[in-house]
Amino acid sequence: MTSAAGALRWLCLGAWVAVAGGGCARVLPAQGAEHGNLLAHAQDEGATAELDAEAAALPLVVMVERTRVVAVDPIHGRTRWQLPLVVTGHPVASAHHVVLPIRGNQLAVVERASGHVVHTLGLAGEALTGVVIHEPWIVATVLHDRPDVRGEVLAFSTETGEPAWRRRSAAPLGIPDVAGAVVAVPTADQVIALRLRNGREAARVDVAAARRQGLALERVRHAQGMWLVGGGTRWVTVGGGQEDLAPRELLAGHADAFRIGDRIDDGHTDDERLRLWLRWSNVDATPRDAMVLARRTVVAMRLDPQGQPLRARWLHTEDGEVVAAEVTGERVVLAREDGGIVVLSDSDGRELRRIGGGEPIRGALVLGATEVTRRNPRLPDDPRVLAQLERLLLDADPRLLPAQRIAAELLWRHDDIAVRRRVHALAHGELRGDDAEASVALRRHAQDIVEARWGSASPAELRAGLATLQTRPRFGQPRADVTPAIRQALASARPEVVAELAALLLHPGTTTAELVDIVDVISQLDDPGAIEAVLTFVQRYHADAVIAAESEAMQRALTWLLHHHDVRTADGGSVGSVLQAIADDPLSVPVLRTVVVRGLADLRAVERDDATAQAP
Repeated sequence: MTSAAGALRWLCLGAWVAVAGGGCARVLPAQGAEHGNLLAHAQDEGATAELDAEAAALPLVVMVERTRVVAVDPIHGRTRWQLPLVVTGHPVASAHHVVLPIRGNQLAVVERASGHVVHTLGLAGEALTGVVIHEPWIVATVLHDRPDVRGEVLAFSTETGEPAWRRRSAAPLGIPDVAGAVVAVPTADQVIALRLRNGREAARVDVAAARRQGLALERVRHAQGMWLVGGGTRWVTVGGGQEDLAPRELLAGHADAFRIGDRIDDGHTDDERLRLWLRWSNVDATPRDAMVLARRTVVAMRLDPQGQPLRARWLHTEDGEVVAAEVTGERVVLAREDGGIVVLSDSDGRELRRIGGGEPIRGALVLGATEVTRRNPRLPDDPRVLAQLERLLLDADPRLLPAQRIAAELLWRHDDIAVRRRVHALAHGELRGDDAEASVALRRHAQDIVEARWGSASPAELRAGLATLQTRPRFGQPRADVTPAIRQALASARPEVVAELAALLLHPGTTTAELVDIVDVISQLDDPGAIEAVLTFVQRYHADAVIAAESEAMQRALTWLLHHHDVRTADGGSVGSVLQAIADDPLSVPVLRTVVVRGLADLRAVERDDATAQAP
């Protein structure tokens, strides 16, 4: 699944792929001693040739209707072939064949170009777990309902359709993948690699440590020279001998990258309309870009090194639901529930082609060229994307809630505080303030978001900025310039930074210029946690004519506090009562007294107007 050049690749980690297994007569034990090198066995000398063949193969969208399969050319909109088959699982394909799980626990092997059924393969067991094709092999795993045999893996030749080998397992088998000379499959707390030519066990890796941390070993996937095993949005890398078995969480669980199920491939289901695709880095094997399908909206985004939303690239919304999506070359192909096909540019999300629908479909397999290598992975964002994200938040369609959660996180990771204020408005009920279930859920999500880090800075940059703010000026010693760290807090920081800004505000060594910056940042961040410190600041210096003359910090602090006049203070009073005391103090600097008196008068006038408007 990766090229020899190591280019960034899109990888759908749980769509309509399936399982593999192997077979000599001996039953595969659920637990065994670790042995072999999983990575070494995955070296594939023929990978480039196979990728070239896939790139040259006919692009198709194989659409699964209730009693029929239709293959459509997404470039010209022509139907290439159709078959009267009832598909019961997820199809898979190579450059030459499409494999369709069909009624009767069978696999139909179809020529990709012509639609001719070349083989019909019968499977043992109670139900299909999954299937994978890697020319000239088709490998399937099935579920058994026997005390001594819980699963089985079978291999077939695509050339003859004859069984090549089979291996029974004492434990149920997860969804596998093929790379190089082996097929890897998860079982119990381990990942087993079986040789493609004969089904013999070539390697076994223990992942019990990950299982103890709640990782579901649903499937294994090979990408960018590594093996991944996991389920849902949690996964670990295995096979390198020094793997980190602490499961990583992708996009905070917004959408599944790995298919989660009951180890049965029961075909296209409704939950597939919420899916996650990833583009992996060839440098450090981390996900760098993601695309999320949420019913009728697709959001393309950049990820941070922790695999969380960082920056929106583009957004596309349909009026009907999308049942399948895939990145092929420079294109994103969407299959709609009504059988229509929409082709978008992967670079900026613009619509390139739209093909009208026909019969309703339950799912689809999108086949096309692999992604091209990009010299500059930082693609320009669609200039409309921020406005589109804000409009998405306002859509009352409950089906869009997963996409709206991601939209809120993307807006919160923006360095412009004006953009982040939309999330504040959402958290405070100023947007979507109704009691609909989806609105309440989105509002709670926004409330959680605004309690966490903001902006796009990396964890290391956040730590460095916080450490700078924690450095207090000392008499007689050179002092660090904290102004950049103060201003940086406005764009990107952690919640702890507010306490450090408050401490600097009250420190006697802070310069008047720094005081202005601190108050300006605190007022724009508008964090209630800073109110007590700012109150202390104005109470301490409201009668100091020197500070009032040298710095605008006092006036700005008073103006911000007036906006929070009704907030209760620690001693049981209110911000407004403290401000009134400053106005009544005969020692107050006149210009500061004027700010307070006028501000309080304006507030009382607004209250009178509101009371008059509400009077019968």
